[in-house]
Amino acid sequence: MRLTTELKLGAFVVAVSLAFAFLVLTFGEIPFFQPKMKEYLVYFDEVAGLSKGAEVRVSGVRAGKVKEIILERGKVKVVFEVKEEIPIYRDAIASIGTLGLMGDKYLAVKPGSPESGELPPRSEIKNVKTVSDTDKLIASLTQTAEEFKKVAQNLNTILLENRENLRQTIAHLNYLIKNLNEITEQNRGKHKLSSEEFKTIDRIFKQGSARSPRYFE
Repeated sequence: MRLTTELKLGAFVVAVSLAFAFLVLTFGEIPFFQPKMKEYLVYFDEVAGLSKGAEVRVSGVRAGKVKEIILERGKVKVVFEVKEEIPIYRDAIASIGTLGLMGDKYLAVKPGSPESGELPPRSEIKNVKTVSDTDKLIASLTQTAEEFKKVAQNLNTILLENRENLRQTIAHLNYLIKNLNEITEQNRGKHKLSSEEFKTIDRIFKQGSARSPRYFE
């Protein structure tokens, strides 16, 4: 049975499509259309979750990817590539960035100044910014927020448990003020209070103290 031209063409298209799909799955992109790249390396004490294949951003612009991460001489060696047309200078600075508060890690590169001269490909970036400053800040803020939450919950519990006690205390204070005002009015114009009046004031305070609940014990 001879194959028709249409069937042959269809088989060819399917084969090409499968080949492209294989390339994309294997390399993450189509090598034929990939721009020319150049490699650099940098050493970190720690990389805070940076992984192979992570984005490389130069001045915030997506410019390449991390090719390799290796433990070497007590440091973490990161090999990365950027587009060939993007200049990287000798005073460039490398750091680990985070996409959003809880996002993926990426390699951030500040290209440096042209006055320092261009850094040759396959060279090491010497200037490294401390890794995980952002992570430490986030952890600290999270811990502080949790502590504030506990304080707020404790205050709310105290207020709920002692709401009636607070009302009673206010009522007793009003009672004391009312009685003291009455005594003041009765003795307006007098220079001294009698012993009986002193005893009355003392009794009022003792009654108020006895009625006032102790709700913070």
